[in-house]
Amino acid sequence: DDSRGIRYMPLELYIKIEDYSGGLRYMNWFNKNFPEDCGFPEFLFEWTIILYKNGKFLEAEKKAFQTFCSNTYVLDKYFSRPIVAIDKYEGSNIETTAYTENFNYSQNQIELADFTKWLRDLVEGEKFKRLFTKYLALYKLLKDEHEYENRHKLITEAGQLKNDIKQNRWCSCVAGLRLRRCLRQRYCFRVQVLSSANASGLGVLGDFRQIRRFCKFLI
Repeated sequence: DDSRGIRYMPLELYIKIEDYSGGLRYMNWFNKNFPEDCGFPEFLFEWTIILYKNGKFLEAEKKAFQTFCSNTYVLDKYFSRPIVAIDKYEGSNIETTAYTENFNYSQNQIELADFTKWLRDLVEGEKFKRLFTKYLALYKLLKDEHEYENRHKLITEAGQLKNDIKQNRWCSCVAGLRLRRCLRQRYCFRVQVLSSANASGLGVLGDFRQIRRFCKFLI
């Protein structure tokens, strides 16, 4: 019986002594023995640190989003940003602004300087902003929704968003976005070349309008 939550404590110690490989071994043991345990916000944040420090960047990205979902304010607390309550549904005290008062990690920790830069770039990136916005929008709707079926749909959609990331379905989404971005750059470059050719009266090989339409679709 671990009703006291002792299983959550070792990770903080591994980070303090900067034994990140030991922390990863512990998390492998934790996953094996507590596969359904979602953990607390600070525990998920520590897990993110351990993954990053071991070079498991994609897994760290997913864990960072899970950290955000567990408490949407802890990342602001880490970056010393103002903590402003969001008008959304919060099912327990773990999800509130008050919970961050005991969150002790900070961007000012020298040993986490590389992690801080990586995390800042991550949360300020386009894909994470989209995920944050979608998650918050669902919980804002949930706050004022009282019909059971509608609430169930919103909760299911939010849960699916978190589950997709946890089950690696997010990887396919990210890869798809990268492919679309690459194709967009290539085809838009070709459109520029063809436009210059038209303007110079040199003639064009291929269907210029079709390429332009494809570029517009990729955007």
